Amino acid sequence: MTRIARTTSTGASFLRRLPPLSTAIAVAMLLSVPSAVGAAEEQANFSELIDKLPAKSAGQAEVVYRAVLAGKGEAVARLADMICEPDKGNDAKARYALHGLVTYVCRPGAEAERKLVAAALAGMLDSDRPALVKVFWIRQLQLCGRAEAVGPLAAALRDEALCEPAAQALLAIGADAEVFREALTETPASRRATIVQALGLKRDTKVVPALLKLAADSDGPVRTAAIEALGNIGDARAKETLLQAAGAEGYNRHVASDACLKLARRLAEADKPKDAESIFRSLLKTHTKPQDAQVRCAAVRGLVETLGDNAIDDLLAAMKETDPQVRLTAIAAGADIPGKEATRKWIA
Repeated sequence: MTRIARTTSTGASFLRRLPPLSTAIAVAMLLSVPSAVGAAEEQANFSELIDKLPAKSAGQAEVVYRAVLAGKGEAVARLADMICEPDKGNDAKARYALHGLVTYVCRPGAEAERKLVAAALAGMLDSDRPALVKVFWIRQLQLCGRAEAVGPLAAALRDEALCEPAAQALLAIGADAEVFREALTETPASRRATIVQALGLKRDTKVVPALLKLAADSDGPVRTAAIEALGNIGDARAKETLLQAAGAEGYNRHVASDACLKLARRLAEADKPKDAESIFRSLLKTHTKPQDAQVRCAAVRGLVETLGDNAIDDLLAAMKETDPQVRLTAIAAGADIPGKEATRKWIA
């Protein structure tokens, strides 16, 4: 023990004298063997290791990352704990090192190391560190986290300051929609829009009934998020709700119109051309103002993509409109319809 204590007490100068590979071994010893030195000196040795970054080469950077990994989850947690709030200290080296470590363990063939780092970071989310520090950790989990990070990130959805970055991380790592459905039932309005957006991106059909109610919510961001989500999910049950919202005045008219177009495309992809056709025709009927030209253009194009040569009469009708954008769209779309009958009608 006396010899180990003497070695660790001079760890900083000891490391400087070793070649890179020996440095990695020595640091592993310093991190994993009980030391007789105080925590402050041990942290100083660790900080000196991190100060070696940015390295002059990938090989030199790898020496540092290997040394941290040799200390297992405790060393990863120590590195993560060096992150501080903005303007509350100089943690540039620590941020660089942690992000570099996360990138390093995401390489092919490093699953055990990736899991070690992700588990260590996920386990720190329930600490009392400031929210902005946790946000940085979550951003790293977004890169390296998998199943081991889902539970801690799902818990972070209930935190006002962490909800949005946690939702983004969960989406990036492919968490099940059930995680967001459960959060929706206990999330206040201030965070509900984030959860709704995530459910829309997951295209979760099980949440459609709840979203239909939220599409008329008194909270503007929640209402907008629900309308957008319903359009992206592509469930025919949303058709009437979205068309009604698209027919109203105000900001949500534009949001709902776009959602209707997206819903129609989703339904066409799902081999439901009748539902898609009815949405496109409803939009052509209700969106007749000059500022609605883009919606009409999209509806005309959608009819061609859905009906093929059966949309030729719709194109001919669009050619008679006063808006040049609509006429140009009809001309461009007409090139996609082959056949003698379509050609005859175009010539006429």
